[in-house]
Amino acid sequence: MKSEIGNIDRFPFGERLCSYAGLVPSTHASGKTVWHGGITKEGSRWLRLVMVEVAQTHVHKYDTSITRAYNRIAEKRGKKIAVVAAARRLLMCSYSVLKNKKPYYDQA
Repeated sequence: MKSEIGNIDRFPFGERLCSYAGLVPSTHASGKTVWHGGITKEGSRWLRLVMVEVAQTHVHKYDTSITRAYNRIAEKRGKKIAVVAAARRLLMCSYSVLKNKKPYYDQA
């Protein structure tokens, strides 16, 4: 994963890293109307693939706040959408660990 991201300092905040991985929803706007679609799939497909696989393993193996969010989303929107949301949350955690050089602790 680190080799695919490169220097973490090129991303000013975690949302930019998620956008680079293509794990953010697409948006289309016309006037006052805004539509949100599926993920953009732009950027590094390898990073996106790895993060989705990591998320699938994580939600079945650990009981964390990410797993609980996955379960909530899976009930409402389906497992595929929930695993992408979990991948995005895990990437945000990874960004924090790499940027702050401190280990991750689940606050729940």
